[in-house]
Amino acid sequence: MPDERRLVTVLFADVVGSTALGESLDPEDLRRLLSRFYDLARQVIESHAGTLEKFIGDAAMAIFGLPMAHDDDARRAIDAALELRDAVREDAMLGDRLPIRIGINTGEVVASRNEARADFIVTGDAVNVAARLQQAAEPWQVLVSARTASAAGDGHAFGPVEHLDLRGKAATMLARPVLGRTESRRARTPIVGRDADIAQLELVARRAFTERRPYLVSLVAPAGTGKSRLVEEFVVRVRDLAPDVRIAVAQCLPYGQRLTYWPMRALLLGLLDLPDDAAPDEVRRRATAWLADAGAEDPAGTADLLAATIGASETDVVDRAALFTAWRTAVEAAASGGPLVLLIEDLHWSSDSLLDLIEFILQPRGDAPILMLVLTRPELLERRTSWGAGRRNHVAMALEPLDSGSIEQLVQHILDGPSPELIPIVVQRSEGNPFYAGEIVRSLIERGVDLRDPEAVAAAAKGLPDTVQATVLARLDALDPPARRILQLGSVFGRGFAPPAVAALESELGDGLDDAIERLVDRDMLRPGVRGELTFRHILIRDVAYGTLPRVERARHHAAAGRWLEASASGREDELAELVAFHYREAATLSAATGDANADVAARAVTWLRRAAEVAAGARGMAEAAAHLRAAIELAPPAEQPEMYQRLGFVHYAGDPSAAAFEAAWTLGAAQGREVDFLVDNLAQQLMVTCRWFASVARQPSLAEIEALIARGFEWLPDASDGPRARFLVATSFMPFWL
Repeated sequence: MPDERRLVTVLFADVVGSTALGESLDPEDLRRLLSRFYDLARQVIESHAGTLEKFIGDAAMAIFGLPMAHDDDARRAIDAALELRDAVREDAMLGDRLPIRIGINTGEVVASRNEARADFIVTGDAVNVAARLQQAAEPWQVLVSARTASAAGDGHAFGPVEHLDLRGKAATMLARPVLGRTESRRARTPIVGRDADIAQLELVARRAFTERRPYLVSLVAPAGTGKSRLVEEFVVRVRDLAPDVRIAVAQCLPYGQRLTYWPMRALLLGLLDLPDDAAPDEVRRRATAWLADAGAEDPAGTADLLAATIGASETDVVDRAALFTAWRTAVEAAASGGPLVLLIEDLHWSSDSLLDLIEFILQPRGDAPILMLVLTRPELLERRTSWGAGRRNHVAMALEPLDSGSIEQLVQHILDGPSPELIPIVVQRSEGNPFYAGEIVRSLIERGVDLRDPEAVAAAAKGLPDTVQATVLARLDALDPPARRILQLGSVFGRGFAPPAVAALESELGDGLDDAIERLVDRDMLRPGVRGELTFRHILIRDVAYGTLPRVERARHHAAAGRWLEASASGREDELAELVAFHYREAATLSAATGDANADVAARAVTWLRRAAEVAAGARGMAEAAAHLRAAIELAPPAEQPEMYQRLGFVHYAGDPSAAAFEAAWTLGAAQGREVDFLVDNLAQQLMVTCRWFASVARQPSLAEIEALIARGFEWLPDASDGPRARFLVATSFMPFWL
């Protein structure tokens, strides 16, 4: 690369007291210790995408931001420093024999590649300051410049600011020690720049209600563009348009694994006017009575299918079409008494089965004044490019960035007046995103900046973070510790959480929990939801709060969340199975990743994942059931895997995944000395899928392979009981069909 001025973060790690250590150790022993330190430094720094620039005597120098810059290079450097410090301190060879200290600084440098050595030559005051900070640090301490601490944002706990007189520096240097990893209500702002979007929504609603024709509206826009605020305004206006309108709200959860039909649970409870903790029997009873009053055919059967969708039924659903029809019947029944609005938020996190269900519901079977409004990010269209395609009753809306005039109006309302010094900065930084604009202004207010002082505004604006994540982190830093902790713990549960759930994760918050929540609501970080639940005002607040938690804490809190849900699931185990399974799975996965695997948590995860798979399969969500089983297999001990592979084969029961699952079941079973009946049964199922349903199998075995399978089965057959023997013989009878 040519010479460049670049913003980088420089890390210096040095051994404390190496001179005295050299006097007491043989040179070969000292060399072995330093070589171990160098190896650890290289591994840790490279694992965080840093560049180990060079070793200088007993010190290591690393650069973050070369040859490729990242928007979190300062954070990467601090993480690497903490990991390196802990790795050296916990190393059996090094331990207290080789204490280190680390200094980190962010600044501009000139970098050039040394063609002869194929590494970098970095020059600039930022390098010198990092070296001086390392010299000023205490043993085992990580000392960073104030600029690095600011650039890193949240995710680390810092000690108080220290004013250091560093050798060779004329001005006092501000530095902070790294302590470790951490991680009255304002009036609603007016909606600006969205008149045309509101008018379009009102027009569609008017047509849906007056023409009694269902409509599906997809509001597609990136995070922070104002989808939720637009819908809030629409809900107010639609009540004026149709005073008897009924509105039911559901929300998809931001989990790594998508919960099959979880949002439909909120819709059903809302339509039935039931509390969140309603017992399964009450759900079925109320649904039956409600459907009967609406004149639906087979109210009891339909109610049981609805309950099965959310895990509140005692029977499995064997017919996916029947389940979908039941939901369409329920929605039509809800609309029989007047206009109905179904609002589903964050659809991009939904399961594929839920997408299928939503599209099916909106296929008109008769006249019905229904408007379904779904909010989603563009990622949904990447997953399902055909979403809404070809449907005459589907309307897709995209929210464009606001113009500068609208952003100016928004800022003036937040400030309750004009601010000529601030508005140009906000317009430039927000790039038309109303959430970004609001967060920038609020962060300045919360930091106590005098917005009428041009110099103060200019100085504060220079220190503003350049990304929304950094903006949110700045707001989190301004919170008092209890309020900030609530956001962190609440983020473990997703977009919304109940106060008792947070208290269950950290009992120390109990006394001041209500006051802290009130402060968060006043700051518009949280908003009260239905049934006492709290919702993050924006999903980015949740994402950033969750990102501040170290993996060890995440694992611990997910396990506690799983235990809390498990304890509160009495009588609703199937209904909550997927949520409980998610939390235990996250806890087990994170624990394993941090080297602190918890066998009990892993066992609970496997148990609930298997139950969640059965619930999903019972509602004909076979893709989700298979995903749950595969997750369980990853965490289960080998002795439990054969049965799970067998169940996975039945869940697929077509194609290569099914055949491979049955093969894995009997292969593992044979290696573990399982009973002959189990082996013959799985071999029979593999042959059945391969020979009878051969059209679904892409990887066709050879004739020799099929014959080998059959020969292996006949070896086991004499010891098998009648059932497995019969199934094997039936499977082999399809071999001529396969041929």
